[in-house]
Amino acid sequence: MRPSAKHIGWKEACELSRCLAEKVRKDDYEPGVIIGIMDGGGFVAGLVAQYLENKRVVCVPIGFYRPRTTETVSPVPFSMIDVHPDIRDRRVLIVDDILDTGSTMRLAVDLFKRDAEEVKTGVLHYRFSETRFTPDYYVENVYPHTSRVFYPWEVKSLAEAPSL
Repeated sequence: MRPSAKHIGWKEACELSRCLAEKVRKDDYEPGVIIGIMDGGGFVAGLVAQYLENKRVVCVPIGFYRPRTTETVSPVPFSMIDVHPDIRDRRVLIVDDILDTGSTMRLAVDLFKRDAEEVKTGVLHYRFSETRFTPDYYVENVYPHTSRVFYPWEVKSLAEAPSL
């Protein structure tokens, strides 16, 4: 059976974020700062922060750049952070919408762990068995039954999504 695409509407995105916040709360983890990995993680961070009643949210552009070329090249990590958020001696929760390979989350953890008191990670969707990184918290495993997850904050998903 071929995996299908999953389309998430705003109501479901809010519910998934509430579930993620509940997992963090049940673990008695109280982050001093919630960091969202741009783009999707920024939306997730804002929602999770509201459910945890946390006012310190930072969105950071972290990822991998694959140069446009005909050659096979490895992705190059990048972080466009000039000013790091004040996380010194604070508990940090790094969130994103989906964890595919885990490379971006690993890059984020490595970037912030040296200054933070503690760093934990959370995602709405996790591709268990396809990733090289296991988040501390996740809401749903989408492997192997889902080929792609479309979120309401993705402009490109609007053209492909059914009416949500």
